[in-house]
Amino acid sequence: MVPVLTFRPCPSDFDVSDTVSLDHPAAKWHDMSVHGMQMRAAIFSPRAFFLLFLYALTGVLTILGALRIQNQTVIAPPTTTGGFGEAVFFVLLAVGMFFLFIRFLRSRLALESIFSLALFIGTWWLGLSFFPAIPAFFCALLITLLPFFIRRVAFHDLRIMTGAAGVALSIAWTFNPAGLLTIFFGMAIYDLAVVRPKGALTVFVRELLKLRFIPGIMVPLKARGFGLRMDEALKDHSFILGIGDLALPLALVAQTAGIGVWRSCLVLLGALLGLVFLLIRPSAEPRPALPSLALGSGLVYLSLMAANHLL
Repeated sequence: MVPVLTFRPCPSDFDVSDTVSLDHPAAKWHDMSVHGMQMRAAIFSPRAFFLLFLYALTGVLTILGALRIQNQTVIAPPTTTGGFGEAVFFVLLAVGMFFLFIRFLRSRLALESIFSLALFIGTWWLGLSFFPAIPAFFCALLITLLPFFIRRVAFHDLRIMTGAAGVALSIAWTFNPAGLLTIFFGMAIYDLAVVRPKGALTVFVRELLKLRFIPGIMVPLKARGFGLRMDEALKDHSFILGIGDLALPLALVAQTAGIGVWRSCLVLLGALLGLVFLLIRPSAEPRPALPSLALGSGLVYLSLMAANHLL
C-alpha cells in the first residue's frame, strides 16, 4: 500500500494573515516591492532551510538504500517490469482510494492504522537494505510506533522520512522508467487539479488536521519547533509537505542510482530546485507541490534516461 496523495494545509513562510487582513489589498500581492520582500523572506527563512535539509536527507537515505540493495541479496534485485499499463492502473487506484477515503473514512484510528502500516512497510523495506531481516523489522517497528508515545515533531518527521524513502525504493523497483514517469506526471496533473482553496483535497486535509492527523513532514518556523508537541506545532504555523511529495520524486532518485550515483544526485538536486521554485511564490493558500517537483526532478530524470537509452 503506497499513499501517494499530497497535503499542504498550512501557510507559507510569509503569511499575510499574521500582519494584515486577508481582505486588505496588500494580501493580493499587487505591490511588486512587497512581493519581492515576500520572496526573499520565503527563500532565506529558517523554515526554507529546514525543508530543503529534510528533503535532501531523505534523498540521501534513498540513494544509500538503493546502492545497498544493488549489492546484497536480502531484498530481491529490482525487476522494473511494470510498464505504462500498470502505471495507469496504479494512478487510477490511487485516485479511487482517495475518493473512498473522502467519502467513508472519518475515524482517526482507522486513518492512523492504515497510514502507520504503510509507513512501517516502507521503513522496513529501507531497513532491509542496511540490516538483516529481524533487526530491520524491530527498527521499523520502533520508528513507526515511537511518535505515538513521544508526540514530538522530530520523531514524527523521522517516521515520515524513513517510510517515504522505503516507499520510493519499492516503487522504483516495481516500475520501468516509462511506467515511473507515467505515475509521476499523472499524479502531478491530479495534484494540480484537486489542490485548490476549496478543492476536495484541501477540504479533506483540513478535516484531517481537525482530527490531529498529519500525513506528511512538519517543518517548523524555528529549530526549537522540532521539539514541540504535534498540536503545539500546528498552532505555530508549521508547514506540512505530504508524503507523496517525498516518495514520488525520490522514486526517480532511487532508480537512477542504478546507473550512477552522480545521476541520482542530479535528480535529487532537481527536486530541491523544484522546492525552491515553490518557495519563491509566497501564498497563504494550500498549493500543489508535485507540479514544481515534476519540473525539477522529472525533467532531469527524463533527460538522463533518454541519454542512457533506457526508455
